Amino acid sequence: MKMRKRSFIIAALLISLMIIWYWHNNRVQLQMTTYGELVVDTEGYGMVIREEEVFYSSHEGEISLQRSEGERVSYGENVAKISSEAEQISIYARKPGILSYAVDGLEGVLSSENLTEDEVQGLKEKSSDYSHLVSGHSLSPGDELYRIVDNRSLKLVLFIPDSWQDNLNEGEEVFLQPANTDLEISAGVKRIFEPEDDLPVLLETRGFVERWLNKREVEVDLIKSIYRGIKVPLDAIFSRPEARGVLRVEQGGRFRFVEVSVIASDGESAIVEGIDIGDQIIVNPEVIDYGRRE
Repeated sequence: MKMRKRSFIIAALLISLMIIWYWHNNRVQLQMTTYGELVVDTEGYGMVIREEEVFYSSHEGEISLQRSEGERVSYGENVAKISSEAEQISIYARKPGILSYAVDGLEGVLSSENLTEDEVQGLKEKSSDYSHLVSGHSLSPGDELYRIVDNRSLKLVLFIPDSWQDNLNEGEEVFLQPANTDLEISAGVKRIFEPEDDLPVLLETRGFVERWLNKREVEVDLIKSIYRGIKVPLDAIFSRPEARGVLRVEQGGRFRFVEVSVIASDGESAIVEGIDIGDQIIVNPEVIDYGRRE
């Protein structure tokens, strides 16, 4: 008897839950339209390619740095001194640009000129060996001394999802946002390579990015476009034979189909034209029977 009563209670609970679920998923849901922003972007992993040259010591001794890391120097400026028991040698910049005393071993390996498909895919396998020279360090002939970087721009091979193959075009302008920052870097799409696991894209920044002076591997968001306007859930938009649109709630609780133009979509929301800010729309039109008053 107790088992039968318990089974009855469980069955009643299950039926109640089903009724609640059905009611929740089939009731009309309303939303007031607002002005919003939609960002079409994707995450990527990249390798920074700089136009740079490393210069080596031809003397033995203790180094004394004469300029600051990241400082712009002209040809012939004193950048370091090497002292030994016998003499003190002044070191002068052999070309103009941004000065760095850091190296990672990939300066002579990475180049954006004539990159092949195999070379691009091989970038994922390259690893850097970062070191930074400081005053008081002992140098031997042949040791890395300083590096000069072209301060006009940087290039970046960025690996993004291959689903973006049809979303980008060579010559297009985009923005790059380094992970965990609000910084937006303007860049141009120089070349799009054939995808394997990812889609490699060669980008060139519009100006030098100081935070990447000594960075080789970076994580960034690639922002294709930023759209602003009336933002609605994508589920609220549906198609009729004559057009795409939404159901707008009118006075008296009636609804009317209103044609809209979709300016942009990210798969969840859309920026549209054809309705006004403050309109009430039905976000789940699939539950509506046309002609029925709500």
